[in-house]
Amino acid sequence: MDHFSYFLILKRTHMKFAYFLTTGLLLTGSFIKAQTSTSRLDTFFSRLVEDQKINGNVLVAEKGTVIYQQSFGFADFARQEPNTKKTRFNFASVSKPFTATAIFQLIEKRKLKLDNRLVDYLQDFPYDSITIRHLLSHTSGLPDIEELFTPLLKKDPAHVVINRDIIPQLEQLHKPLHFPPGQQYEYSNINYCLLALLIERVSNTAYPGYLEKYIFKPAGMKNTLLQTAENLAQDKPLEAKRYIKAYPYREMSEDVTALPEFRKWTYNWAGLIGQGNIISTMEDMLLFDHALYANKLISGASFKLMCTPVRLNNEQYPISGQGLIGRPTGWAGLFLRTQQLVK
Repeated sequence: MDHFSYFLILKRTHMKFAYFLTTGLLLTGSFIKAQTSTSRLDTFFSRLVEDQKINGNVLVAEKGTVIYQQSFGFADFARQEPNTKKTRFNFASVSKPFTATAIFQLIEKRKLKLDNRLVDYLQDFPYDSITIRHLLSHTSGLPDIEELFTPLLKKDPAHVVINRDIIPQLEQLHKPLHFPPGQQYEYSNINYCLLALLIERVSNTAYPGYLEKYIFKPAGMKNTLLQTAENLAQDKPLEAKRYIKAYPYREMSEDVTALPEFRKWTYNWAGLIGQGNIISTMEDMLLFDHALYANKLISGASFKLMCTPVRLNNEQYPISGQGLIGRPTGWAGLFLRTQQLVK
C-alpha cells in the first residue's frame, strides 16, 4: 500500500481495521442483515469518529442503491472546512484498477495480449522477459519507487519524477531483477507506471486523456481527475488535504505536505501516474463500480480475468509473511463487496 492510502481496509479473517485520517470508503453489494440498518451503520461510524479513527466520507450501497452516506470531520482542518459528499480524495493505489481496466480494453481491441512482453512495445525497456501479466499481478521482480529513485533524488532533490524517468533510471542502475518474472509476488508501483506508458504507446493517447475518454466519461464520472506533474502545484477544488497522526489518539493532525520526511511522496514522486493519484468522490467511485459490473467498460469475461488470482510459474498462489496472497491480475482491492465481510 502507498504511504497515503486514504481509504479504509477491512481484512476478512479477523475483521482488522486500518484507519487513515483522510478517508474515502465505499462498500457495495448485499450486506449481511446485521449491517443493513442505517442506524447501526451510523452508530458504528460515529463511534469511530469519536475515537478519532476516521475522518472522511463513507458510502454504502446495496444492490446498486445507496443506503447510507455520511461525511465526517474536515477536508481542511486549518480552515475548518468540513467534508461533504462533494469532497474529492486522492485514492492512491485504488487508482490501479483504472489502469488495469484500460489494459483490458486494449486487449479486447486486439492491440495487446496479456502474455506479450513489454519490450515488444517499449523497445528501450531493459528486461526482455517481463510480460504485461507480470506487471498487472506484481510478479515482475522490478524494484519499487523508493529503491529506484532515491539515488536520483540524492543528486537532484528538487526533481519531480515522471513516468518517462523510469526506463532511463532502470537502464542507468542496471540492477538485476529481484527474482525471475513470475517466480514470486512483490508489490511494486513501478509495474503500473510502466502499464500507463504502455497504454500511451499503444493507444497513441496521453494517459490522462485516455482515462477521461474511455473510462471517466463512459462511467459518468464528472468529478474525477488525475493528478500529474503538470497540475501538481495547481489548486484542485474540493480536494481534501492529507493528514497524519504521529501516533494513535494524538489530538493534533499534521498536514503531510508540510512534513519533510514525506516530501518525496507528496512532491518528488507525486507526478507518477498509473499506480495512483486519481482524485475522486465517493459517488463517482460508485459509478465506476457500477460501470465495471454492468460491463460498460470491459466485457464480463475480461472483468472475471481481471479479478482472477494469479498463479506463479510453479502453478502455486503467492505466499507472503502474512499467508496466502491471491493477488488478482489487475485488481487492487478497489471496493469491498460484502461477501468479503464477516459477521
